[in-house]
Amino acid sequence: MAKNGWARRSAAVAIDPELEIWVWTGDDQVAKILGWEGNYASLKGWLTEKGFWSSRQLKPRCPKEALQAVLRRTKVPRSASLYKELARAVKLDRCTDLAFRKLRSVLREWFGPGP
Repeated sequence: MAKNGWARRSAAVAIDPELEIWVWTGDDQVAKILGWEGNYASLKGWLTEKGFWSSRQLKPRCPKEALQAVLRRTKVPRSASLYKELARAVKLDRCTDLAFRKLRSVLREWFGPGP
């Protein structure tokens, strides 16, 4: 990309397993926004019981599927407004995933730190 004039205007980021990793930061607001009756610890417990999360892991092994399972359970529709509400509530700097942190860093470099 640099050879074609995109030097300093491109980046490659591979997020494994998926972008939804940022949602799972341990914030009780996540449980509330997802319609969960209880706190984040009880939500994590349910996800562990259902096989989405191992007690040895910091995040669910399949974050997107875990999110979808919670939304099915709580009957909250998956929508852009849901992600917007999560993005407003969840502190992105709490996400420990290295690829997500790189993505955040690149976006800040290109567009500034944001609000």
